[in-house]
Amino acid sequence: MSWITYVLLGVMVVFRAAGRADDQDDKRPPVSIPEPTKKSAASGHFVIASIQYRQAREGVDTFAAALVELVSYFNENTDISTPVRGMESSLSAPNLPEAGLLYLSGNDARLQFDTVEKKALGDYLKNGGMLFAEDVMPLFRNRRGRGGGAGIEGSAFDLQFKALMADPAVMGGRESGGLKFLGSMR
Repeated sequence: MSWITYVLLGVMVVFRAAGRADDQDDKRPPVSIPEPTKKSAASGHFVIASIQYRQAREGVDTFAAALVELVSYFNENTDISTPVRGMESSLSAPNLPEAGLLYLSGNDARLQFDTVEKKALGDYLKNGGMLFAEDVMPLFRNRRGRGGGAGIEGSAFDLQFKALMADPAVMGGRESGGLKFLGSMR
């Protein structure tokens, strides 16, 4: 080893020893931060609630198999330590806060929710709840050509969903952190 290496090692030892002396002069009490405890739903399950609403039609706006498939996907492909189960629910159901995830699908049905339902959805989301909204394609288009355009910005479901989220009773009026889902709107 060269003399430069010995000098650098000596300097490092001196600085390390000086740092230890400073630590001994510190009179602050040690801080202990407890490990967080894992919380799970009271039922011992992670619940995905499929939101049922007026005017939604099976095979067009909702699909009974969608909830089953979503639960199956979660159980097979996530690291959630509790079993995942699904349930159908309305936004006014008293057990709505127990759900870990709300699933809302639609295509061309009107998303009409009353004041109580909007407030329940807003409270759920503002308290950390998650919502997965999906613009779905119907099994068959009707003769008038309606029922298409799923997943496209500006579709009937897309516009209604954004209006629902912007409603003051739901998430509207939040200056910071709210309405992040509207990023695609120009």
